[in-house]
Amino acid sequence: MRYFGESTPETESLRQVLSEIPEYKAKLDYLEEACADKSFSVSDSSIMRELFTDRLYLSATQLDEYNSCHFKYFCNKGLRLRARKKRAVDKLGRGNLTHMCLEKILSSCETKEDFEQLDTVRIREIIEECSKEFLSETLGAENSKTPSVIAAVESVCDNITDVVRHLQKELAQSLFRPAAFELDISEGNDKPVLRADNGVEIYLKGVVDRVDVYEEDGKKYLRVIDYKTGSKKINLASLYYGLDLQMLLYLFSLTDKNNRFSEHEPAGVLYMSASGAGCKDRESKVSYDDFMDAHYKMNGLLLKDRLVLEAMEKDIRGVYIPAKVTSKDKGDGKLLLDKRASLCMTKKNFEKLSGHIDDVMLKMCDELYSGKIEAEPYISATTNPCGFCDYGGICGNADAETRRTAEADAKDKMMELLGGDDDYEQMDT
Repeated sequence: MRYFGESTPETESLRQVLSEIPEYKAKLDYLEEACADKSFSVSDSSIMRELFTDRLYLSATQLDEYNSCHFKYFCNKGLRLRARKKRAVDKLGRGNLTHMCLEKILSSCETKEDFEQLDTVRIREIIEECSKEFLSETLGAENSKTPSVIAAVESVCDNITDVVRHLQKELAQSLFRPAAFELDISEGNDKPVLRADNGVEIYLKGVVDRVDVYEEDGKKYLRVIDYKTGSKKINLASLYYGLDLQMLLYLFSLTDKNNRFSEHEPAGVLYMSASGAGCKDRESKVSYDDFMDAHYKMNGLLLKDRLVLEAMEKDIRGVYIPAKVTSKDKGDGKLLLDKRASLCMTKKNFEKLSGHIDDVMLKMCDELYSGKIEAEPYISATTNPCGFCDYGGICGNADAETRRTAEADAKDKMMELLGGDDDYEQMDT
């Protein structure tokens, strides 16, 4: 059994001997069948209709999960298989606590000015209230709150204070103002975003951490902010394969004609770190403020428009946002961005990107309802859905021997879909 998949003189001799014994020949035939390469699929499409119905309610996370591994999505959302989880303050729990605190702190202020004037004492009071509520809801019993759990929560709370302080600096110099927190994108919109050729209607669901708006000369703009306890950057190859579309999907959904922000133009998506800065990594020649600014600088994708970028950061110096003008930029006329420090798209690029996301959702709908559920994960330097997967014991491909990887020209193909390099400012991705 251990060397069943190998072909050596010893294993072949043993295989020959066992195949001449009827009882063992049947076992060998069974193992050959079990080990044969197969593509997972559901041949009866009516089964998929029963599992998912004619209304596919899709979140950005689920879209990402399907394109990462079809089989993982099928087990999770189709069969609803759930692994038993130990109640603990894990990575997901720390992220949930962070989001809870930031939402409570920001929503406690009626205006941007109120938030800017919020002092450390009040910030810590709100964080303390949230941590108690989080521990009670997550762990329940008092005896579950061990010293290690308490220490983990306190560490998160200490980090949040630094995050809030940086947010105050960023919003003080920004003309964008928060308009909504923990916003359900389906709120007030019961219409499907797309109808597939197979008759299935696609509905979007999900929650946006923060929505900021800006208005100037009758024009309205909207950006979405996501707090991440890990690192996150826009990757063109991933976008091409339908991955990492979460914030972009939310941006286009909120500014769609059927939504509450339909009068606003997409201004961009931004990821902000909500993890601790780890000052032990600071070089002595770098000031504390510069170090913290660099740590909390947002990543994402922005509209290539001087008015919009200056509303996010005066002089567009690249301190808070992924956009920085060159020394040749005069402050008016054509916008000259440093390509190594900027990730911006024109309005035309954004429109084409929105169309690409629609195509990704329609493709998923077509493949899913036709029974395409193979365990063939997409593996990259930063993406591995097999890590800590709950379904690795049943997929038959736990070691990802069969996998999908990005083609060498995936980034070029994505740029071609967006309209070419002339209109697209990019940094290394």
